[in-house]
Amino acid sequence: MGKSGDRNHARVIHLRRSTNPCAKLPEIPRRRRGIVYPTAVGLGKTSWAESQMTPSDAAHLREILKDAQLIGSFVKEANKASFPSDLVRRQAVIGRIISMGGSAKRLSRAFRAEHPDIPVEVVIRMGDELIRQAEKVPSEALWNFARVFVSELILRVGKLVPR
Repeated sequence: MGKSGDRNHARVIHLRRSTNPCAKLPEIPRRRRGIVYPTAVGLGKTSWAESQMTPSDAAHLREILKDAQLIGSFVKEANKASFPSDLVRRQAVIGRIISMGGSAKRLSRAFRAEHPDIPVEVVIRMGDELIRQAEKVPSEALWNFARVFVSELILRVGKLVPR
């Protein structure tokens, strides 16, 4: 290999260093030449940066909203009496609540502090409880969480998820 081979090798090393997926990315997006980032609906803020919503927080909120909507669709056609005996529906709800708890754990502290109206800790506790002992959680508690709490959560999180 001559000089051109060495140059190509140097480029590959340079590219590997510059495209490192573990490199620390800035947490708050910047405004550029009049570009305004999507507004969190209902907050009165003009950008994600001002509302302390990082792109990762937005992604986790989208996951929470998606899981909550799935739970809503699972329990929409069921009734309280048949829910304990419908194991497939019950397991689907449990799986989505556990997933919501995992996404809620990854929300930043700054976001949690700015939005105390989002009951993140309740979602985390319920997800953790279901991980530990899903069969011991009463069906009535699971039904109330899925039917009442999740519908309220959809309304609150839906206002914050950037489009």
